Amino acid sequence: MRSIRLSLLVYFLALLALALAAFSFLIHENSRIRLTQIYETTRQMFTEESQRSRAVREDHYVKTRDTLKKNLDDALLLKAQTMASQLAESDIRPERVFAVRVLTPIMPTLLAPHGPGVPAYFAGFFDTELRHGWSSPRWTGRKQLDLAFVDDVLYHTRAERSPFVFQVYNEQGEIMARSRSLGEENLPLDKDSHELKLCEADFDDVLLPSGKKLRRVTIRVPITRLSVTRLWPSGDRRRQAQPALPGVPPTPAPLRAQTSLIPVDPEAIQRGDVPKVFLLYAKPIAEVEETLAELRAELDSSQRILEQAQAQTLEELNEQSRLALAALRTRLWLISLGVFGATVIGGVWVVRWALSPLERLTDAVSQVSERDFQLRIDPDQVPEELKPIVERLRQSLASLEQAFAREKQAAADISHDLRTPIASLLATTQVCLRRPRSSEEYREAIETCREIGAQLNTLVERLLALARLDAGADRLQTEPVDVPELAEQCVALIRPLAAEKGLSVHVERDGPILIETDAGKLREVLTNLLDNAIEYNRPHGRIDVVVSRGQGEVEVVVRDTGIGIAPEARQHLFERFYRVDPSRHTDTPHCGLGLAIVKGYVELMGGKVEVDSTPGQGSMFRVRLPLPAEESQDEASQHMATGRAVTEVGGWQSRP
Repeated sequence: MRSIRLSLLVYFLALLALALAAFSFLIHENSRIRLTQIYETTRQMFTEESQRSRAVREDHYVKTRDTLKKNLDDALLLKAQTMASQLAESDIRPERVFAVRVLTPIMPTLLAPHGPGVPAYFAGFFDTELRHGWSSPRWTGRKQLDLAFVDDVLYHTRAERSPFVFQVYNEQGEIMARSRSLGEENLPLDKDSHELKLCEADFDDVLLPSGKKLRRVTIRVPITRLSVTRLWPSGDRRRQAQPALPGVPPTPAPLRAQTSLIPVDPEAIQRGDVPKVFLLYAKPIAEVEETLAELRAELDSSQRILEQAQAQTLEELNEQSRLALAALRTRLWLISLGVFGATVIGGVWVVRWALSPLERLTDAVSQVSERDFQLRIDPDQVPEELKPIVERLRQSLASLEQAFAREKQAAADISHDLRTPIASLLATTQVCLRRPRSSEEYREAIETCREIGAQLNTLVERLLALARLDAGADRLQTEPVDVPELAEQCVALIRPLAAEKGLSVHVERDGPILIETDAGKLREVLTNLLDNAIEYNRPHGRIDVVVSRGQGEVEVVVRDTGIGIAPEARQHLFERFYRVDPSRHTDTPHCGLGLAIVKGYVELMGGKVEVDSTPGQGSMFRVRLPLPAEESQDEASQHMATGRAVTEVGGWQSRP
């Protein structure tokens, strides 16, 4: 906006609008938070009540389920134990009986050629084996269950609609008996059933291929009675049939069979060396699941009714809160509009009165020109808030006046610095062109032109360097630099110039000091300082270069025994085109830009440059550059402990 009055009025009204909005927002949010807390408290209370109700219903369901399951397991176990007790007393026939039954009738015929006493001996042998085979741990024959007791024990299977079913397996996993109601399906025998102890019951659920789910109990039942059949020859066992004729086998005596139940040895039962069967007794659990489903539906229905009532109550509470907040917003809008309208009416006059000092300041600034930089305004008419601005304006105008003066002086200096070498160049060429000259004279004239061109090139390069620094386009090209070594190189570079004037240069240094900086710019800094030390030194004077490590920095000192610098000239020493002794300008290539470049480069490298001088005794320039942050104090101590040694070569002294 171009108008300050309008801007201030708009800003003031915007601030007021923000304040009213914030005030209304706080009141609205406070009310909303209170209503939300009431709602959340109620909702939390309903949630806890619903959770307690759900927990009670779930506990009732679990107890009912456990009760029904326990009743079913008890009924299964009772019937299974009844059947197991009768299975334990059933009779088992060993397979060896079949062998005796088959072999005994033909045994006399088969063994007659071996002598008349052999058939009677084997008949007694088989009788002994059958008598003691069950209690002997060497008995390994397969056992078969006599199912004669099934109709007496499992009378309930005669009812076609009986819910109970059973199945009996022997130890080899073969089916020995099963319920007719199973049809073609079987109750599977788990592999883990062989790990059951005798008479131990194991309950589980089983799913038949037809999809029917059963509750099953498995019991491992020992058989405590054996059915044994003995075969005896009719008549006296010791009488043997005699052959009628020599060489003709005798006719065997007729055999008779005798079956009896033999109790198993109790010790064999304890050892587990008895026949065992697996009784699987089961009942469908559809009736239990149906009862539980009805109970679950009833509990869920009552829970839904409770939750619906709670949700309806919460909805009514939420609606009441919404209506209360809407009414509060309406009242806040009306209050804000009234305050805003009253502020607009009075704000115009207030802003106009508050900006009257700016109008007077504007009139005073409008009287400033390029010839007159004075700000003519009465300080008593300036408000306290504008006094810093007026003071800064005065300082800025004074700086502008000085800058204008410097620019004029710089233009004059540059023109003079360019005019003198150009005039020399033109004069040299004109002299060469007046008459023919020898090749040696032409060579001298060209060498003079080359020196003038180098002087002009140095001036232009320094002007370009300052221009890049002013524009911020000059960038550091950092690399690891050994500062003492670089100082030695710079001293070697100016050695011929110092030797011409009979000056001695002393270098005093620590051990290697590595920093990350721009080697070219640091070399330019040291070369300029050494060049000034040579130029403004006394004949047969002395130049000292000291490189040392300080507290987190490296310090380079260039000290000479020259003419020194007056105190009033030090504050202008780093200004462009400034010369301490203008009279020396006529016979030197210096144009007052070297120290300005030194200061610009040192500040660009993150350091600072200082000067200390005593007129008539010499000057000392001190350059401080930061050391790398990661360099440890141990390394600094090690470098400092290397000591200092002094060597002298041809009038030059170096202390590595």
